[in-house]
Amino acid sequence: MTTMIARPSRTLVDTAAAARELAHHLFNPNRTRPVVLVTRPRHPATGLIDLERVTDEIGGIADVYEMPTSNVSVAFADALWEFPGTQCYGGAGRVYPVGSEWAEKLWLSPLRLVYSTQEAERATEDLIQDAYAAVFSAGHSTSTPSGISAGGTSHDSSDDLTSLKKEIERLTVENKGLRCDLEESRKQATSAIKAKESVDKRASADRSAHEMIEADAQAFAHDSEQQFRHDVYLAWTRRIPAADKARLALRSYTLGAEFLSSLDILTKDERAKAVQVTVEVLTGLVDALAGRMVHPLRRGKSGNAPVVRRTDGAVCWRAALQHKTPSARRLHYWRATDGSIELSSVRLHDDMRA
Repeated sequence: MTTMIARPSRTLVDTAAAARELAHHLFNPNRTRPVVLVTRPRHPATGLIDLERVTDEIGGIADVYEMPTSNVSVAFADALWEFPGTQCYGGAGRVYPVGSEWAEKLWLSPLRLVYSTQEAERATEDLIQDAYAAVFSAGHSTSTPSGISAGGTSHDSSDDLTSLKKEIERLTVENKGLRCDLEESRKQATSAIKAKESVDKRASADRSAHEMIEADAQAFAHDSEQQFRHDVYLAWTRRIPAADKARLALRSYTLGAEFLSSLDILTKDERAKAVQVTVEVLTGLVDALAGRMVHPLRRGKSGNAPVVRRTDGAVCWRAALQHKTPSARRLHYWRATDGSIELSSVRLHDDMRA
């Protein structure tokens, strides 16, 4: 006797009333089969979920519906307005498992989107696997599709359930891996955004600082001493916290006859460093900074040579602006007996002139 198997069918939802009825049916406590909804885009697309394959493979174990993206899908979405993220339209597909837990836990009813032919194949496969998972979760057997005659044969239900369980386990592992990949991608994206914001912030600060320097340069174009004193004061206000400004106030200082001319040959970076070290000298911080290698200038290369001292008792000191090169710069300054400072000059490492 020939086995007669009726081909699974699907239901076309083509009116707003039918769409609302379907939405209400999803929450029917007596519903015993998963609902598979495949929508069609409003305009022709290059990739579509293979509705024929979906119907053939799972139409016997789930209820398959087709819906156009139109006022019909809008009515369906409106009927589900209390449960954001559960709608389906625009060529996407979705499986609604038995029960209503999916309305709160969206991962139980993932939306399968389609943007290309390749994605359509993947979405079709995913939708079929979603349906099998929903059937398995509901405790249904996939062994006997509707329409098999009494004398027909069917697959062994035990084998089907075992295969289905293995497939679900595989998909669970794959899904876990994808979630990990997604989380890592989100972290990388967040880090990249923060890094860009930091770079943009620094760039903005650099532009502002450059604009301030240019404005200052114009303001003191004819008075290099006032320009230098202004730069030192600004560097001090930025370098020293408000709570320490009284303790680390700028000492009284004067400029030696050759000091400003020794600055003229410096690059912008070298001049900025000279200003920074000047702040350290005037606040006394320089004595605690090993990198400045502060020491008195001596009259000879020997460590026992006498220090360079003026008749008023002031001693000439050196502080390093740069390191490990004969062209490294040194700040020479006089420290008077009353603690006041006279900035003498900026010299090369091997230049021992006061």
